[in-house]
Amino acid sequence: MISYGFHMTWVPIRGAVRALREAAKLEQRELAKKSGLTERTIRLLESKRAPKTMYAASVKALAQVLGCAPEELATWVTRRRAGTGAGAGAGAADDPAADVDGVLALPPSGTLARRAQRERELGRAGATVTTGAGELPLLGPTLLKRCHAACAAVEGERFAIAGVVQDYEALPARAAAMLGVAVGHGARFLLARNVARGVPFYATVFTRHLPHTRALVAAGEARKKALVVARVVVARPYQDWKGFFIFEKRPKPHPFAFVIEEI
Repeated sequence: MISYGFHMTWVPIRGAVRALREAAKLEQRELAKKSGLTERTIRLLESKRAPKTMYAASVKALAQVLGCAPEELATWVTRRRAGTGAGAGAGAADDPAADVDGVLALPPSGTLARRAQRERELGRAGATVTTGAGELPLLGPTLLKRCHAACAAVEGERFAIAGVVQDYEALPARAAAMLGVAVGHGARFLLARNVARGVPFYATVFTRHLPHTRALVAAGEARKKALVVARVVVARPYQDWKGFFIFEKRPKPHPFAFVIEEI
């Protein structure tokens, strides 16, 4: 009789190692040396025939060198594992390269939740910043998670948002109309900072006024840091309005946005 237990497995995210390595401006041999892995392993992870699973120690080592969360390299899943009772194939229970067709569930929390947990563990979740508008909460993973969970609970609240301006784009016409922004006056910006080593944080902010837009565009071109005061604006889905789109790997509409009031 076959009995089943469960164990956790790291499943590589296709293309993640290469993308993060290139972003860090590292050659394969440099990443191998810094992480303690072999260059052959790095090449394999970046190939089309990447292994189906990774050792936890390898994921951790790569994440430390690349300055990212482990979840940006691989997905943590629960697998069914056969026991050694009658009828069980020899070695089937512990084969680290076994197929992951037996996946039972995804991790109980996503990347944002894990970063929020780390922020709280470091005692940085309650950080505040003194601005021209007074002392305000500094937006981080914990506060952002709260906004995603129940944006209506924070509607109208103001936060300080800090980070390097990494990217910017035109404000979509529908979003501009919802915010009452004149054509060409507003834009959306990606601000990034590190809560701690290996704990990056990203936030998308929207501008309404041309002076703010100009200031952040200049900061973005110079890759400078910015500190802004933004208010949480909620615009619930209605007819053809789906929501605000932010900078993320798989864009989807959100019912709230951080709209800049001061820089």
